[in-house]
Amino acid sequence: MNCLNCTDLIKEEKKFLIDISIHDGDISIMNSENDDIAIEFHEIRKGSIDEYVDFSLDENGLKLKSKKKDSLLSFKNLDFGFDLKIPKSLKNEITLKNFNGELEIKGVFESSKFFAELFNGDCSIKGIHNSKSKLKLFNGDLEVDDFSGTIEIDNMNGDVSIDNSVVYFIKVKCMNGDVKVDNVDFNLDSDCKISTMSGDINVDAKSCTGEGKLLLKTLSGDVDCEGICLANLSIENISNKFGNMFEGFQGLNKGLKGIFKKVYRGKGEGDTPDVVVKEQDENKNSRIDKILSLVESGKISASEATDLIKAIN
Repeated sequence: MNCLNCTDLIKEEKKFLIDISIHDGDISIMNSENDDIAIEFHEIRKGSIDEYVDFSLDENGLKLKSKKKDSLLSFKNLDFGFDLKIPKSLKNEITLKNFNGELEIKGVFESSKFFAELFNGDCSIKGIHNSKSKLKLFNGDLEVDDFSGTIEIDNMNGDVSIDNSVVYFIKVKCMNGDVKVDNVDFNLDSDCKISTMSGDINVDAKSCTGEGKLLLKTLSGDVDCEGICLANLSIENISNKFGNMFEGFQGLNKGLKGIFKKVYRGKGEGDTPDVVVKEQDENKNSRIDKILSLVESGKISASEATDLIKAIN
């Protein structure tokens, strides 16, 4: 375990910068029981850290980046995952990228800025306060609980849920997935938007104040909203406007979701997609596979891959 005492940083209210970029491993972030920030890798031994990751931990911050897979043959089955413990009172900014792994954050954190980009992994976040947050996921579900601040979410393929939170600005954009918002205080200073191309939107607000409007928009799905007055609400349900034009659209995306999980997460072996994908869709899937291989080889970023896949969709 690598540790750093942060008592002086906490007294001085100095901001601690955390910059993480890894592949093939789950990340768990929690509170420490004292004023120490500590990191413990699941498999990497302390004496061999430099072989596998670029790592530094000092009063200026934590930097961690896994080295490229092709630099050592032993990388093939290595788990780069770790547990990170952060003091409750330590003010911090977090930038985190993870390819092929899950992220769990649980505790109380004063993260003024929080950015996370996950490619192929679920994400669960609880206890981030007074934060300006941005989250990007390609293939995974997102759960947010006990959050306060502004939040922007872009999820290519997965469900999104936000519970027991206070938001001053919210923007949620899903390609294929349901969005559920429950017991949330909306203090909206500007207009906000929750949208999904293929999925349902359910909002149950605890309160809604401010001059901003909340737009709920879905291409193929249902919209259900409670707790927000009509003066602060706008709903666009395109499938209701155009009747049967979008029949089968949601089923197709669910079928593609099954393919993603089978190929990239090892789930659903032996299963078949919910729909029969036509020849032109097979060509599209082939292009998506090529894009994903470019991400895995490090030639393009997950963000660039998301933009490319959106374009061919």
